[in-house]
Amino acid sequence: MAESSEECRRLPASASADELKRELQRRVNSIIEDADYSIEDTDEAMHCLSALKELKVRPTPPLEYLCPLSHQLMKDPVVLASGQQTYEQMVKLDAVSCLLSIIKEDTSDKSKEHCIAILHTLCYNDRTRLQEMWRDESVNGTIANLALNGTTRAKRKAKEIVEQIDKYFSGS
Repeated sequence: MAESSEECRRLPASASADELKRELQRRVNSIIEDADYSIEDTDEAMHCLSALKELKVRPTPPLEYLCPLSHQLMKDPVVLASGQQTYEQMVKLDAVSCLLSIIKEDTSDKSKEHCIAILHTLCYNDRTRLQEMWRDESVNGTIANLALNGTTRAKRKAKEIVEQIDKYFSGS
């Protein structure tokens, strides 16, 4: 039997292929088994077929383009030189927190080195970002740890950031 218009709801645009296939199967069964050729079931079956076709032709982005923190597709990804991780463009929202997380969690010395180099640039161009680093540093000591244990370049950059933090926030 045909469903009422109220019961007949289209699947959301984000429906998976499996959801679309199940809905298509349900609609086709309704048409065949009930010999009901209602416009609603036929229209919905065509909608499911069209959505499945769209899913098939739509390119699937590589997993590297999903943010490892939010698991959302990134609009403007930046790839670290190590190629191990990909992150949203670092100068956008929450860059300091993201970079500090990489330094804390990543095992790649090169990734850490590149992150501290970006943080170094950020702190010299924007004191509010230096303040963010100071807040994290006072709790975690991430940058000071890198100044002791990083690559030669990472140690130098981290040491300069720690000096900047001491200069501006030693009285805080």
